[in-house]
Amino acid sequence: MIRPRTSRWLRVAGLLLCVPALIVVSMGTIRLETIDGFPWAGAIVVLALHALARRYPLRLVARDRTAEFTTAPLFAFALLLTEPSSLAVLGLAATAALVPPRDVAPPRWIRPVIEVSRTLLVYGVGAWALAALPVGLPSPLSSLVATDGSWQLLLVVVPAGVLAYAVDLCVGIGLAAIEHGTPPFAVWRQDRARYDALVYLLLVGLSPAVVVISNHSLLLGPLVLFVVVGLYRSSRLVALEQHAALHDGLTGLANRRHLDERLETLLRADRHQDPFALMIMDLNRFKEVNDQLGHQVGDRLLQEVGRRLAAIEGIDLATRIGGDEFAFIIRHTVDADELLQVAETMVQEVAVPYVINDIRMAIGASIGVANYPHHGTDTSTLLRRADTAMYAAKRSGVAVGFSASDQTRSPGRLSLVGQLEEAMRSDELALDFQPQVTLSTGEVAGLESLLRWNHPLHGLILPDAFVATVEHTELIGTMTRHVLGLALQEAARWKLANQPVPVAVNISTRDLQDKHLARDVESQLTANGLLPQDLVLEITETALQVDPDRAGQVLGELREL
Repeated sequence: MIRPRTSRWLRVAGLLLCVPALIVVSMGTIRLETIDGFPWAGAIVVLALHALARRYPLRLVARDRTAEFTTAPLFAFALLLTEPSSLAVLGLAATAALVPPRDVAPPRWIRPVIEVSRTLLVYGVGAWALAALPVGLPSPLSSLVATDGSWQLLLVVVPAGVLAYAVDLCVGIGLAAIEHGTPPFAVWRQDRARYDALVYLLLVGLSPAVVVISNHSLLLGPLVLFVVVGLYRSSRLVALEQHAALHDGLTGLANRRHLDERLETLLRADRHQDPFALMIMDLNRFKEVNDQLGHQVGDRLLQEVGRRLAAIEGIDLATRIGGDEFAFIIRHTVDADELLQVAETMVQEVAVPYVINDIRMAIGASIGVANYPHHGTDTSTLLRRADTAMYAAKRSGVAVGFSASDQTRSPGRLSLVGQLEEAMRSDELALDFQPQVTLSTGEVAGLESLLRWNHPLHGLILPDAFVATVEHTELIGTMTRHVLGLALQEAARWKLANQPVPVAVNISTRDLQDKHLARDVESQLTANGLLPQDLVLEITETALQVDPDRAGQVLGELREL
């Protein structure tokens, strides 16, 4: 599986991050002032608010995803505005070690090292800026509140916030780039919602208000907590609504809209610099479960499949795009071996037997893979290419298929199905006939019908490109009867030419569920002046497994015919 590269380089980066943090401390950026009269109670309250802000981030609803951001800078700068700054920065570092943000997940032992070093560096620079920028302002800065000069705090807080934001941005993007092996600029473009400068500076600009409240009355300090909790709850409600709009209600995975928006974002954000792969998965034998055990069991099966797929590492986005089809985005790689490993893991997880309502069942899956930018640079092309690769894998009996490089002009399956009725009316469908020869005598014992579509735009289209999709629609019965008519018309011509030979036609799984099949076959034989022995119907064993009782009834009627 593709895992974030935390094993080596992130550990090295975390340790190296200690160096500039220690330099900031050793250069006197964090000064050791006297602690006489230090407002211990107020500092503890602000530190507690800072910890809560780190633990419960707000959710910023973007067009294609929900990004989290923290209000921690609001309380961090409020603490820096009080003296001594040394204890303020060290207190913030201790909070960072004890309460790491929820979206940070490097190895356990390096997590506190990274968080403490990052906090010392970011707020150490902020403390240095607060001490260096104000010229002629009193110290401590919080004394401006008593002289009605609290507005002057903005003169130093905003520039200090800019410097702290720049350092935090560089460290955050650098760590993400090392973790995923992605260029830093690509990380910023793809995840810039969480590095929003305006939000950061607005929070820093509000920090003097926390100082004002704390100096007025310590009891008013916790009121800020209610504001933070209210913002958290309201943002959570908005995020839940956004989540419902972008996720499948049955499996909890992302839905087709989320997939389209995510792909569009990736394509806009990065042209040819950050390759990714799109996978489409189709479940095998799921229709049999629905038909034999009911849709309720089928829904529970899909829920379990979704749960298993969501737990697989290395997937940037897992979606259910409809029915028993799923799609996945794999970021930062198009390496065939890595993608094959992830795809095979998904297939293996799906293939593990399920027990639902005390019934043990097993299904399979086929996956098609398309890579950006090699197989397409827009959403529709990538989806079509992955879809085509998936059906090619299904036909070949393999678990995973990769898109070929010469299919950019091939039409989509759904598009072809939509044109199929018109194609039958326009006589675009035709049959080739493959001789079936008796080896002992060399005589032709029959002819197998091979369907061809002479498309006016795409040229010759083989049945592999559309038959598998048609089998899942009501159109399959119409197409089967059309093909039967073409085959029997040719057989009638050969019989008139005194060259009678049986003709073979493939029958699909759904055809054996059609109780009118035998009647229609008899009608077409009569219309063409043929006998039943002039026609061979070829079926597969799997066609009998969907609904054995009905299939047996239809086969009995054909046998009588």
